Parts: sequence; structure tokens; C-alpha cells
Amino acid sequence: MNHIGSIGSMSYEAYSRSLAYRAANRVLAAELDTEDVHLMVDLACGTGALTSALIERLQEMGVSVNEASFRVLGVDTSAESLELGRRHLTERWPECTIELRHAPASSLQLPDRAADVVAMGNAVHLIRDRPGLFAEVHRVLRPGGRFLFNTSFYAGTFVPGTERLYLDWLRYALTTAESMSGPRGRGGIPAFATPWLSMPEYAGLLKVGGFAVRSAAEHEFGLTQQDLEDIGRYSGLSSVLLPGYPVAIASESLAVAAGTLFANFAASEIRRRWLTVDSIRL
Repeated sequence: MNHIGSIGSMSYEAYSRSLAYRAANRVLAAELDTEDVHLMVDLACGTGALTSALIERLQEMGVSVNEASFRVLGVDTSAESLELGRRHLTERWPECTIELRHAPASSLQLPDRAADVVAMGNAVHLIRDRPGLFAEVHRVLRPGGRFLFNTSFYAGTFVPGTERLYLDWLRYALTTAESMSGPRGRGGIPAFATPWLSMPEYAGLLKVGGFAVRSAAEHEFGLTQQDLEDIGRYSGLSSVLLPGYPVAIASESLAVAAGTLFANFAASEIRRRWLTVDSIRL
């Protein structure tokens, strides 16, 4: 069966609109309880979903986000996501000073101690040099500044009994990809070559990096079939899960496989845990 004609956008935007993803962002944003914020940085900001959640949180606390003294910087390596983010954030927060910059999270063009808050939504697991990332965050944060992040890819993310479902998803996707383009080619990064860390391991890295953990908690959310289809189509994930295939083929294969998985799975969602960490720069 050829599904090439149905291939659509491979950005993170579709999944970022899901109920589970938005709920995870609200949980992370709720950790922010300081009103002393003039510069907030969103690392791997994507299309701006977490950015909006954080601005909403500050607004709830009475921070004047429309003042000239308040600004937001979002950085990401996806030009497509940044363009979508500019459109959404400009429409949602027209009077707020928001700059979106094409740059890696590990090399921020900011002065030392310039930021009050740095946040990172569901992307810390992608960074190979996490000590280097934390050192850069420590550099740009003022003493007492906050570093918040969450991830759904960590040691402990799978609710017991769900591991086989994700393995089935990949197995179905491989079968679909082979039917569309033949055996996979060489090259690409093996799936999740960067190890998933546990909550204590993240706490240890933060401590070494000059942070104190204020809270670290796990929260459980559900993935629907539509969620799994949307996240499967995201090129940033599909290229990791199915290396060696053209990204368009990998993305559509994972989306198709999500339908196959849920057709054989007698439930409306798959539960998954997210790790949420709130730390302070010493």
C-alpha cells in the first residue's frame, strides 16, 4: 500500500495542540512562582506552546508581560517550527516582546546572568552533552534564577505493561516502511543513542552544575491514537525511531502504525509518565 500521497506536515505543531501535551506544559508552568521576571528563555521552543503556557502563568501572578521591561527569547533549531511559533505567538501576545531565534540550546548568545527564567519543554533528552547544556543555562541565569524542564523520555517514563505497546508500534512501522520503500538504508542515528536518565541522575547533574532542585515529580498523561499519529509524523522523532529511511517515509509509517496499534489494543489511550523538574541557580 502506498501512503505517500497522504503525507502532510512533519512539524511538532500537531502534537503540541494535544490535550496531554498542553496539560504537561501547564504542570511545568505551574512550578513558576516568582514575579521577578524580566527575561524568560524558552529552549527548544518549537512552535511556542510552552512559551504561551509560561506567559499565561506569569500573567496569572500579576507580572506585566506587556511592559517594555519584560521580554521572552525562544530558541530552536527548526526553522519551520520557529516560523509557526512567530505566527502563533504574535497573534496570541501582540503587545509582548518575543524574539524567536534559530540557535542551539547549548550555545545562547546572551550575556552572563542575563535571564531570570530558563525553561525547556520535552527536549532535554535530545541533548547529548547535558553537562554542557546545564553549564550554559547556569551561565545565562542570574543567581536565584529558575531552570524548569520536563521530559517524557526518561528512565521511568513507561507505565508498567506499556513497554510492549511501543515495541509493537515500531514493529508495525518497520513493516509499513519496508512495504513503501524496501529495506532500510545505512546511516542515521540509532534510536535514542543518548541514554535516558533517571530522576536521581538528573538531580545529580544539576547539583554538579550549580543548581539546587526545588522539586522533581512524575505526572501521568494519556496518548490517544491521534496523539501517537501526530507525534509519529514529527520528523524530529521519526528520523530517530526509523533511521535509514527517508524522513517522509519514516513519518508516515509511524502514523499508519499508530492506527494498527490501536486497532489491536482494547483501550482509548496509552498512559505515559512525564518528569517535571524545577531547580534554582545557586
